[in-house]
Amino acid sequence: MFERLLPLILSGEKTGTFSLGEAPQVGEYCVVTHFDGTPALIWRVTAVEIVPFDAISLVHVQVEGKALRDVERWREVHIAAWSAQLQGKSRAEIGATPVVAQRYVVIHPQAAADRDAAAHAYHSNARLTARLRPGRE
Repeated sequence: MFERLLPLILSGEKTGTFSLGEAPQVGEYCVVTHFDGTPALIWRVTAVEIVPFDAISLVHVQVEGKALRDVERWREVHIAAWSAQLQGKSRAEIGATPVVAQRYVVIHPQAAADRDAAAHAYHSNARLTARLRPGRE
């Protein structure tokens, strides 16, 4: 999946993400690498909001790539993606599940030309490997 997301992030089309679990702090840096450990990009978290799943709105999903900027489509995709974490929950419980909505800015690579080149160079699978908090080692 990440092989599809990486070009969207590097091009600036995707400027945020959603997750279940621990929320990052504004100002935190995230290093995203390929599965082989090669760095793909670094982003800095610029905004974090905890929102119940059913309260995710059109405003929230605008950080996604164009294909997921429809709230109903976003819900379908994320229920499927988070199926392991949501297993056994009723639809009402899923609707109340807290979702971490975060916005970020890519800080490396920076230049648009570099991002375009990197999107082609980094076409293999990638994963989030580290979350770096300022002032912590």
